[in-house]
Amino acid sequence: MRFRANIKAPQDGVIFKINSRAGEKVSDNGVVELGQVNQMRVVAEVYQTNIRKVKLGQNVRVSSNSLDNELQGKVSWIGWQVQRQNIINSNPSENIDSRVVEVHIQLDEKSTQQAAKFTNLQVKAAIEL
Repeated sequence: MRFRANIKAPQDGVIFKINSRAGEKVSDNGVVELGQVNQMRVVAEVYQTNIRKVKLGQNVRVSSNSLDNELQGKVSWIGWQVQRQNIINSNPSENIDSRVVEVHIQLDEKSTQQAAKFTNLQVKAAIEL
């Protein structure tokens, strides 16, 4: 007996990775990794000593060696928790136990188009004061 099943995504998006294929047991990670790339954002870690300078709507320049141009965006959300940083600098003299607050930056339309293929890219964000 042959069974046939269709899987419907709960929303439109781009499939980043297929975790389970036809005939396989569904992976602990689900069937696919799905993402929306029509409005990209950057999650920045701002040192706790600088967070008081960050305000909603501030302009942000985003850069990376992997990008041809600087991206542009605005601060759209400021976290409520101070936590240990997730991004570790390779410089051994850096403080690896820095305390940071997450800040979300909504990229503009042009920057979103440029960044759409770079999900999880490590970048530098310069918040204009």
